[in-house]
Amino acid sequence: MNPGTMAGLRRPGARAAVLILGAVVALSWWHTAGGVRPVDGPCAAPDEGAGSPAIADAGGGDAPAGGNVTETRPMLAVVIDDLGWGLPGTREAMDLDVPVTLAVLPGGPFSRAEADRARALGHEVILHLPMEPLSGGRSATGGTITTSMDETAIRATMLRHLDEVGPVAGFNNHTGSRATSDPRVAGVVVGVAAERGLYVLDSMTTGRSVLHAMAWRMGVPSAINGVFLDNEKDESYVRSRLALAAGLARSHGSLVAIGHVHPVTLKVLADSVADIEKMGIVFVKASRVVGAQSAPTLELADPRLR
Repeated sequence: MNPGTMAGLRRPGARAAVLILGAVVALSWWHTAGGVRPVDGPCAAPDEGAGSPAIADAGGGDAPAGGNVTETRPMLAVVIDDLGWGLPGTREAMDLDVPVTLAVLPGGPFSRAEADRARALGHEVILHLPMEPLSGGRSATGGTITTSMDETAIRATMLRHLDEVGPVAGFNNHTGSRATSDPRVAGVVVGVAAERGLYVLDSMTTGRSVLHAMAWRMGVPSAINGVFLDNEKDESYVRSRLALAAGLARSHGSLVAIGHVHPVTLKVLADSVADIEKMGIVFVKASRVVGAQSAPTLELADPRLR
């Protein structure tokens, strides 16, 4: 390094710039070198969750895109995936007396009916978009967004799903560990969300997902899932995961946690509401958390998802 360059670096502003650039490069290397570990585990879909481990008003959203600006208490947004198939636990999800967000799979025998009922009851509804997992499998619902599709096919598939489910506030991914890691695919689905005025909820079925980062880059309201609640359908397990979610919400101010339509999950959730509220935590729809997680970071997630 020549003397002129050394002299420049002695200036405080120059040294700060070099330090910031170095941090950015290091973070980028950490991510691409495997610092963010893919997580695949048993759930309603092949790659949804970790084996161990935040807008359109038409979908029931109760805050404008960009998040809540008046709530000072920690916020916990619980999302229940896999509605649309008449699964056990559907009625219990609909009957919850705290704000929740219900994610409806397209292609089910009751997709539109359950979405309509959820909206009528005042719940926030989002599209649970089937996306390609690392296993290469396809969703039983059909219409999976895959990395082999061109932009036209991706757009047409997502728009068809949106039309089927009806008015929604946003979307999250169903499986998708392969598709959400592909910047091209992520860019197309985030673009459709932008056109429709929807928020993006990255389910984080893999730590390599770029959905949230792509949405942030494109200026689309978004959030990430911090905790999967029910990879094991066991009351004590779900209770411990819900406690973890509540703790992270208190630590960070807001958190999204994803569960699934299942009697065990819904029983534990209903039984835990009072205790969580006593902790000073308020249950909110996911649209209230969107914007609170404005930068693409894994800081709000369970460390075992990183």
